[in-house]
Amino acid sequence: MKSIFLAWAGAWLLLASAAAAGRAQVMYRSGQSVQPVFEGREENPDGSYTMWFGYLNRNHEERPHIPIGPDNYFSVVDAGGAGQGAVAGEGVIDRGQPTHFYPRRQTFVFGVTVPEDFGDRELVWTLRRDGEVQTAVGKLEPVWVWNLNADIWRGNRGGIRSDGPNEPPTVRVVGETATVPVGEPVLLTVSVEDDGVPEPQGAASPRGAPSVAPPNDLPFITGSAGEPNRQAVVSAAAARETGMAVTWLHYRGPGRVTFDRMVVPLDAAGGTATTSARFREPGTYEIRAYADDGLYPRSAGVTVIVTGSSAGRR
Repeated sequence: MKSIFLAWAGAWLLLASAAAAGRAQVMYRSGQSVQPVFEGREENPDGSYTMWFGYLNRNHEERPHIPIGPDNYFSVVDAGGAGQGAVAGEGVIDRGQPTHFYPRRQTFVFGVTVPEDFGDRELVWTLRRDGEVQTAVGKLEPVWVWNLNADIWRGNRGGIRSDGPNEPPTVRVVGETATVPVGEPVLLTVSVEDDGVPEPQGAASPRGAPSVAPPNDLPFITGSAGEPNRQAVVSAAAARETGMAVTWLHYRGPGRVTFDRMVVPLDAAGGTATTSARFREPGTYEIRAYADDGLYPRSAGVTVIVTGSSAGRR
């Protein structure tokens, strides 16, 4: 009788474990929240700090638009006071955060500069969607979050090696704010300069990673284990072959944006990257170009004002 009971209990535990695993692996196409993430901070030469943020869009396909305002804002609060409101005179809303959120985990999306005397205050990014509120709390405490350095960047970008000192690329938009009718293409150009480090690693795909483009317009990147991973839209793998790549992203704006070329390879020293974009709805958009040398990405944004009525949906 005891052996029968044990067998039954073991079978029940296996079924329960399988059910729990099934629940843990549920993927949602849409309707889920976006979790802001504090990635860490780095110290700048003038003594100020850059706090880096990313996000986890829990949807596998939906790209929510959360406008700047009461549902997407920053605030500065006293230590331990996150969620209790901003310090008088120091509440802020717009710190350059995105309003368009690509699926899944996007790291080091933007940086916020705070002064040298920021101290033990907290920089809080709040996102609200369908009444669900998520926050990320940025702090300068070295014991609370790691200080950014080349090894940490390397670990987050798929183990890419850099032989010798490496400076991040610089990226500059060519031209001014653009105005374009709905559905018509607009030409976008950036100029990129870099120190040529790391050197190009060639076209070989690690562990036989497929070269075909994945769905959802998301390029492949390579994870730390060498396996293809398409969560991140700024692709370190795209820069691996030539030493530099520019990835064009829809950063802000209400409607769908399509690019004729989302990823543009360049020489390791940089160059000029051009794409054209089309917009399906009127509004004010920010398109960002992320220049990536394989280790450090840096970005610049261009504002596009789209006029006219909404284009027909496909």
